[in-house]
Amino acid sequence: TIIPTLKKMALNDKKDFHRVVEESAALAFGLLQDDSEEVRTFLIELVADKDRNASFVRPFAAVSLGLLGSAHSTGESSTSSDDRVTETLLDILAGKETKPDIKPAALMALGLLGNDAAVPELLYMLEKDKVNRAGAVELKGIEKSFVIQALGKIGVPGTAEDSMAVVNAVKGYVEGKKAKKFDVNLRRSAAIALGQLAPQCETSVQ
Repeated sequence: TIIPTLKKMALNDKKDFHRVVEESAALAFGLLQDDSEEVRTFLIELVADKDRNASFVRPFAAVSLGLLGSAHSTGESSTSSDDRVTETLLDILAGKETKPDIKPAALMALGLLGNDAAVPELLYMLEKDKVNRAGAVELKGIEKSFVIQALGKIGVPGTAEDSMAVVNAVKGYVEGKKAKKFDVNLRRSAAIALGQLAPQCETSVQ
């Protein structure tokens, strides 16, 4: 199996490999679609390791986690493995990071994962500009645009409490005079997300 070799490359503890090899190895786990507990645990540990910020290995590991989730996500109840990945990604979004790429990657992964359990958290981020956790740091504008993208990718129009909560929240970024105050990246993400959400809505909403 190639997994041990990819692990060695992604960790690159002895600096035997160029950083591009290190980063490519982290992404390869997701592309290979080897959705095993061994691989998921390795990627979770890799993406959470803040001492590995010299390259893009953490963001690529996050994307791989999302790609693994997308392989079996059906829109039904999430698995415990998906929940574990979701919690890891939310931890990253709540904390302080020195590199600007890891949080967008974590949000991209949440969208790819397709875990409905993340929807209430993503809605909270849109409203409060941070994760619903004590001491969570505020998200930046570009990061909020990835929050909207994640909601669109998951494709669920609402929550158990409000069947249209997601659609209504996203519409606020493109509809009405107030929408003009938002950054263009937020509005663009919202327009795309609405297109992804529309097929799941009733005809009257579309």
